[in-house]
Amino acid sequence: MTPQGTEQDSIAAGAILRTAKPSKSTSSLTRTAKCKRQVASCDSGCTMECADLGEQPFVSGCDILTSALESLSPESFLAPAGTITTFTDAEEGTCEYSYVNLDIVEYSVCFLDLGFNGIVVGDDCFADFPGPTATYGGFCVSPGVPDDDWILE
Repeated sequence: MTPQGTEQDSIAAGAILRTAKPSKSTSSLTRTAKCKRQVASCDSGCTMECADLGEQPFVSGCDILTSALESLSPESFLAPAGTITTFTDAEEGTCEYSYVNLDIVEYSVCFLDLGFNGIVVGDDCFADFPGPTATYGGFCVSPGVPDDDWILE
C-alpha cells in the first residue's frame, strides 16, 4: 500500500519514521472530528491476523526495529486522526511497522507497545518461514471502538 497525500519523515533511534495522510478515497480514514482531543494508546490489546502483505522482511531487521522503538520508552509519538505512521529499520531496511489511526481523534502511542506488538506479529506470522503456515506479514487489530480504533501492520 502506498499512502497518498502529505508525508513527514524523521529519524529516531535507528528507526525511520514517516507519517502520511491517506487519500480521501478511503472513507474509513476521512471522518472528521467534532472536537479536538487526544487519546493515550498504551497497553492496548489487539488481535493478530496473518496476511501476505508483500516481500517477507528479515526477522533480524524486525529485531533491530523493535529494539530501536523500545529504547525510546517511556516516550510516545502522536498519530493524528486518519493517518498512517510508518517505521522502518534504518540498518537493514527490510522490516516496516505501520500504525494506522482509524479514529477521529489524535492518539499518543507508546513506542514500547508499538515495538512489542510489531515483533509479536512477526513471531506469529512469519517466524517459521517458509513453513506452510507462514505469511509475509500480518496485522495487530484493535477492538475497533471509539478511542481504541487502530491497526498495526
